[in-house]
Amino acid sequence: MTQYSDVAAPAVDAPAPVRDSGKAPAGRLIGLDLARGLAVFGMYAAHVGPDPDQRGVTGFLMELAHGRSSALFAFLAGFAVVLITGRRTPKTGRAGRQAVAKVVIRAVILLALGTALTMSGIPVDVILAFYGLYFLLVLPLYRLSSGPLAAIAAGTALVLPQVLYVVQQAIGDSAVRSPGEPDGIVSLLFTGTYPALTWIPFVIAGMAVARLDLAATAVRTRLAFTGAALMITGYGGSWLALHVFPGAADAISTSAA
Repeated sequence: MTQYSDVAAPAVDAPAPVRDSGKAPAGRLIGLDLARGLAVFGMYAAHVGPDPDQRGVTGFLMELAHGRSSALFAFLAGFAVVLITGRRTPKTGRAGRQAVAKVVIRAVILLALGTALTMSGIPVDVILAFYGLYFLLVLPLYRLSSGPLAAIAAGTALVLPQVLYVVQQAIGDSAVRSPGEPDGIVSLLFTGTYPALTWIPFVIAGMAVARLDLAATAVRTRLAFTGAALMITGYGGSWLALHVFPGAADAISTSAA
C-alpha cells in the first residue's frame, strides 16, 4: 500500500487535500447545508414574501420560490433518511434498528406539529405533516442502492401523478381540504397542498443522490449534467405542450378546474 509519510499532516483548520482520484476526504457536505438554507428561505418567501404577480426582479424571484422550494424540501427529506440510516452503506443490526426508530420518531413529531399548526388556523400551507408522512412512506426503501432508488424515483414520477388525478376525480371536490382543517390521511395522500403521491418521487430521488459518492468530482459532474437535462426536458416539454400543441392549455385548465 502506498505511503504518504513525506506529506505533512494538515493543520486542524486547513482544508484537507484532494487526491488524484478526484475525491475529497469525507466530511460535512457544504452543498447540502446550502440546499437546506435555500429551501428554508424559499419557503419563507413563498409564504410571507411579496406577491409573485408583481413585475420586476422581485416578482421573478418570488415565482421561483413557489413550488420549487417545497420540492427541494421533499428532496432533502429523502437525503435526511439516508443520512440517518447510513449514507454510503445502510446500517444493520442494532444500529439499523436504532436508525429506523430515529426516522419514525422524527416522522411522528412532524405529523403532530404539522397537524397542530394546521388546526390553529395559521394562514400558510403547512408542509410538516406531509413531510412526516414522506419519511414513513420511503423508510422501507432505505436499504436500496442508488441505482434502484433512481429507477423507482423515475417510475413513480411518471405514474403517481396520473394515479393522483384519477383518485382525485373519484373522490370529488368535496373531499379537498379547506384552510384550517386538520390534515387527515386522505388529505396527506391525495387532496392536500403537498399530496404524497406527487411529492414522494422527490423524496426517493433525494435518497438516490445521497447514496452516491458525492466526494467524487465525476459523480458531481454527472449530477450537474443530469439536473440540467431534466430541467430542459421539464420546462421544454411544458413549453411545447402549451405553445405547439393546439388546445393543450385549455385542456390543462379544464382538468384543473
